[in-house]
Amino acid sequence: MGFLKERLEDITSINDRPEIKGSRFEKFVSEKIFKDILFDLVEMTRDFYSNSERFEERSMNPDFLFRDKRTKEEFWIEAKYRSGLFRNEKGQLVCEICKSGQLNRYKEVEKSTGKKVYIA
Repeated sequence: MGFLKERLEDITSINDRPEIKGSRFEKFVSEKIFKDILFDLVEMTRDFYSNSERFEERSMNPDFLFRDKRTKEEFWIEAKYRSGLFRNEKGQLVCEICKSGQLNRYKEVEKSTGKKVYIA
């Protein structure tokens, strides 16, 4: 069903919406990079649609908390899909990974949980 749903999204151009691209990237990160054979998925934030119905506070955490099955180390992953560059106020081409407020929040998560936050 997932494949057919994605093709329908391709045909209708719904997949051009940022939340669709972001969700697909999050799925890629969790399934292809941090495969379940090597990592346990400890926690995952709610998706865009679920949070639009009723926001859950822990959605302020990074997207995933994984545990390395070999070392038992836990760490956060924030998945950030970016489709391209944009020009800043100086006319330079840049790719903004996250806003300063988000970066400060990730630092607070590291401090409060004692677990590193990585951005994919």
